[in-house]
Amino acid sequence: MVDANVLRKDVLYACRTGRRTTLVNAARAGLFRLFCAGHVASEVLKHHERWSGEGKIDAARFTDVWVRDYAPLLHLIPSPPEGLKTHAEEARLAALRAKDPDDVPSATLALILGAFYLSEDGPATTAVYGERRHNDELRAWKNALSAGGDAGTIALGLQTTVVLVDALRSGLIGIAALTTRGVPVWLKGLLLAGVAGVGGYQLHKLDSSQRRRTVDALKGLAAFGGAVALEYTEAGVKLDRVYAPRPDLSVLMQERGADAALHRATLQILATSRSNWLSAAEIAASPSLLQVAQAEKKVRRLLRAQSSAIEIGRGRWQLGEPLFWPEVAGCS
Repeated sequence: MVDANVLRKDVLYACRTGRRTTLVNAARAGLFRLFCAGHVASEVLKHHERWSGEGKIDAARFTDVWVRDYAPLLHLIPSPPEGLKTHAEEARLAALRAKDPDDVPSATLALILGAFYLSEDGPATTAVYGERRHNDELRAWKNALSAGGDAGTIALGLQTTVVLVDALRSGLIGIAALTTRGVPVWLKGLLLAGVAGVGGYQLHKLDSSQRRRTVDALKGLAAFGGAVALEYTEAGVKLDRVYAPRPDLSVLMQERGADAALHRATLQILATSRSNWLSAAEIAASPSLLQVAQAEKKVRRLLRAQSSAIEIGRGRWQLGEPLFWPEVAGCS
């Protein structure tokens, strides 16, 4: 969950340097998904010309970078749903509302989604994390993802993960995806089996020295893939530790009722799924819903009644709306 100040600094830094920032690269690599509250997107739209002037950046340049690198990655949630917070969370948000009400929507969404709250605002961060606001790893992640952040351990590991994932995606996986685009799944399976069979036959025909070199090359490729998977997993585990604390669903059920607990759990499943969208059946089958009634029909009815998630195609749900820049048609 990102706030307007973080986005402002990030876009201006990208404009000045001509490079994509760590925040954008990590989101593009699929390490996390970026969400923002409705007022955050409105602030960017409203103030980008003033911000550009203060940063000595051409406003058109700001718009180009925003449309190209940021808008496609951001999922907009216009306003946080009501009635999904525990009493303890409500108390922390009430304290924030007395100090800085503008930050309440973003902090509320970070709590509801159990998200990592990327903000430099002390009171807002306190409302989300409570006593965890002084956590060293939280600060390290903020530094790693902030524009121009230092190259600490977290930043170095994150950049390594992004480079490896991008390299793998632009390599064999990218080629395979390009050459099999539009091919049915069953036919892809047959093609893969055919390629494996031909490869095995050709390998068998090689002499011992050629076969050994080929096997060594394949082992190196497999080791590279394993390194990518390991880096990606380790970065994900570290990121898990700075998610906003999530209350036990039984507490939410007791204080807000079973429907509220199901609603919040459903939003968290959509927010953290590896897939960008899920069906009601996939959500209902999640182990996260074992504490609450999770019949597929009930999940589907809940999804249709709320506004935080939208239906992408028939029966597929995505959390947040595509972000549009009014002057640029087709930007999403």
